[in-house]
Amino acid sequence: MRILRNSFIALLATVSFIAAAEIPITAMGKQQNLSEMIPVDASKAYDLVLLAKGDAGTMTVTVLQFDAKKRRIGAYHVSGNADSLTQTVGPAIRGAKSFIVKDASGWMPVTNGRNILAFNAKDDHSDIPNFAIDYYVKDVIQQADGTWKIEMSDKLRNSYPDATFVRQHFDGAHMSWRFKLPMTAPHGHHIAPAELGHGNLHWWMGTAFVQVQVRVDGATSASVIEWSLK
Repeated sequence: MRILRNSFIALLATVSFIAAAEIPITAMGKQQNLSEMIPVDASKAYDLVLLAKGDAGTMTVTVLQFDAKKRRIGAYHVSGNADSLTQTVGPAIRGAKSFIVKDASGWMPVTNGRNILAFNAKDDHSDIPNFAIDYYVKDVIQQADGTWKIEMSDKLRNSYPDATFVRQHFDGAHMSWRFKLPMTAPHGHHIAPAELGHGNLHWWMGTAFVQVQVRVDGATSASVIEWSLK
C-alpha cells in the first residue's frame, strides 16, 4: 500500500488539475460536484485518478463534458450514424409530425435510443456536437417515388428548409464508471483523444470543458481523499 501511495503522490506532481483537500460526500445517493468546469484539450489523452475512502458501498464517477460555449454535451449530440446522412425533400416544418428525405436506406432500425435526429448535419462531422436535435422518430417509410417519410412521435421543434442535411443520432449515458468501497488503492481511468460517438474510453467530439461528479450508494460515510486529471 505504501508503494502504491508513493506512486500516486509522484503522479500528482505532474498533473494539470488536483483536488486541494479531502472532499467529504455530504449527500448519499445524489450527484455531488468534485470540480467546477476544467478546460481540456480533447485532441489529447488524459488520465483521471481518484482515491476514496468509505464503508461498504459503491462510488460512481461521472465526467460531464461541455463545448467551448460551455453547453453540456449529451450522447445524442455526438453519436451519429455516419451511413444515415441524407437531405430533406421540401421543408421540415415546425409543429409537423412528419417530413420527407431523399434516402433513409442507411438508417438503422428505429428503436428506443436510435430515434433522434440531428439537422444541419455535415458529411465531415464538423457539425458535431450537433445541438439542432429533434426527437423522437416513430417510423421510417419508403415512398412509391423512392423518397422516405420520417414520422415523428412528437412535433418538430424547429423548421428547416429544403435540402437540409439530416442524420440519425443515438442516445446514451454520460462518461462514467463505478467501483466498490472501501478502496484499497487509487483508481485510474484512461481517456483517449476524441472520436465520433460516445462512451467511456475517449473524449467526445467538441469537448472543451469537463466537470467531475461522484455519487455514493449503499454507504453511510465516504470521502474523496485526492484526485487528479492529467
